[in-house]
Amino acid sequence: MVARTVWQALVGLRRVANASSKFPDHLRHQIPTTVVHEEVQLETMRVGRRVSLALVCLATSQLIGCGSEVASAAKPYPVAGLVTVQGKPLDNAHVMFVSLEGTEAGHMGQTDREGKFEMSAVPEGEYRVQIERQANNAMPDPRYAPYGAKSPLRAKVGEGTTNFTFDLDIAKK
Repeated sequence: MVARTVWQALVGLRRVANASSKFPDHLRHQIPTTVVHEEVQLETMRVGRRVSLALVCLATSQLIGCGSEVASAAKPYPVAGLVTVQGKPLDNAHVMFVSLEGTEAGHMGQTDREGKFEMSAVPEGEYRVQIERQANNAMPDPRYAPYGAKSPLRAKVGEGTTNFTFDLDIAKK
């Protein structure tokens, strides 16, 4: 698809170059120059659209990869776990699995009253686990900052490893 679109764009560029010469020589002096200019502008717009489409196709193919790469994507697993603070369940906390390879978006879950969380379809791989909880003013609770973007918590998702327990060491206020 990309090669075809690029080819069409190149053919269009050739047409733009030849647009003013497509009128017969013996009639060229009788045709108003605006007609010639309009023909060149139309052909230029067509080429611009083809070039844009070719660039979009190329960029998209680079982002999502080829079909063979998609077929070999990591197998997704349902993930569950428990978050505690010094042994007691942590409720209403956001748990995010962020790929250490940086190949995909993070996966997020939220703890219930018992500190349990679930996520569906987390691809096999290694993750940094970030845990955040909001304070009463809807701002992130600063006591959980060590478990944010630079969290030391890790999880390796794969066959037989889909259930995790994280016990946080949070200082009381």
